[in-house]
Amino acid sequence: VQELNTDSAATTATPLAMTLPSGYAVTAALCVNANDATGRVRFTCPLTPDFAASPSEPAEFGESAGGTAVSLSGSVNVTTNASAQIRYRAEAAGTLKVNTLGWTDERRV
Repeated sequence: VQELNTDSAATTATPLAMTLPSGYAVTAALCVNANDATGRVRFTCPLTPDFAASPSEPAEFGESAGGTAVSLSGSVNVTTNASAQIRYRAEAAGTLKVNTLGWTDERRV
């Protein structure tokens, strides 16, 4: 399911409503594509502290490293909040596409 397709990715912490179950947290499996202008993109759960996507820190915690003349394409797993949202923030306002591949219920019920 396509969740986001923009030519101007947000450079501030931005909630993104996902097409996933709500009422409890799940782990979203995402396919992400960003162009070289976007740089790094950080995907986090809205319940955790927000950190900027920055080239001065390693790509971790759901952050995927793009860069000059490099297009980023890959998969990321991110925990949602109970409202089926994740948070993203790009280093620069370039093209960003986010698709949901599926989800996992970590409660094991």
